Amino acid sequence: MLTSLRRGWRAFSERRTRGRANLKLQVELEKAAREERKAARKKASEELADATPSLSEEAKDAARAIFKIVVWGAILFGCLFWFWPKEWYGIRYNVTDEHVFIDHKPHDCDFLKAPIGDKGCHFEKVVVVAPENSSSPTDVYVTWQKVEDQ
Repeated sequence: MLTSLRRGWRAFSERRTRGRANLKLQVELEKAAREERKAARKKASEELADATPSLSEEAKDAARAIFKIVVWGAILFGCLFWFWPKEWYGIRYNVTDEHVFIDHKPHDCDFLKAPIGDKGCHFEKVVVVAPENSSSPTDVYVTWQKVEDQ
């Protein structure tokens, strides 16, 4: 009986040893497959990067210059509208600056005007072109209209 137990134990330990070896082999094979896939992805991405046309430095500099021109143009255009309204309306309606007439905005509805507080009104800009419905106006009038708030 002792011999059969020894044989059984030997068979069990041999199977366990073979199982561990098989498991180690399987783990190593999976590692190798992962490394192969990783190397294949890296190679594919490098090939794609090589195939993708990149912009030259001259093209990048030209794009930056165009962007700067557009931004500065927008800033100057905004300044023209904000600081020089006569010139703005002259350009918009194709008339000379002498034919643009702008009234000063009244301050009757301002919050800090006496009596201090909300007056329940505001002024809206009204632009009138003379002659009306003309494709080439001769005069531009900018006035203010008082609007009561609800």
